[in-house]
Amino acid sequence: MKYTISLALMGSLLVGIGKVVAAPAPDDTPAYLNAGGFKPLSFDIDEDIKNPVCGVAKTRGIHVKNYQTEGESEQCLLLKSHIDKKGLDDWELGDFIVACADGQYTDPWLSGTKRTKFVFTPDAGAKVDMTKSGVQKLPGKLVVDNPKQGTWASPHVDIGIKVDPKKNEQIYQFIYCP
Repeated sequence: MKYTISLALMGSLLVGIGKVVAAPAPDDTPAYLNAGGFKPLSFDIDEDIKNPVCGVAKTRGIHVKNYQTEGESEQCLLLKSHIDKKGLDDWELGDFIVACADGQYTDPWLSGTKRTKFVFTPDAGAKVDMTKSGVQKLPGKLVVDNPKQGTWASPHVDIGIKVDPKKNEQIYQFIYCP
């Protein structure tokens, strides 16, 4: 348990409110998380979302990428149990929506065609640094709603975003439970 707490503290030191934190390449795990084979709970967004427009739904599959049995928040485990019903090959098809964080009113529950909604709201002041290439983590809250199954989850997560300043691209690829 002491090891899990120290990792949580490390994660909170690395991810500051309103700051962009460089993330590893999508298939790499940071060295501080490799100790003892630990890989944080993470999900893949399939297909990636290129330059999302706030409030606009994109139908995507979400599936479990990595899973560690200890140290995950209840909300992240609830999200995992909703998506991963049969094993690591299971996935959930739903509308992924990036909520507007600049004060624009958007009702994401009226967007899209799928029953399950994955609504990501970036933390206040959090932003993607479009001057730096590579993968960055954007902290925020992910609300997951599927009223048919009665499943609600709202974990604090980081979205792994691949940034290409030359093409002016942000590509949302992964959901990390810090």
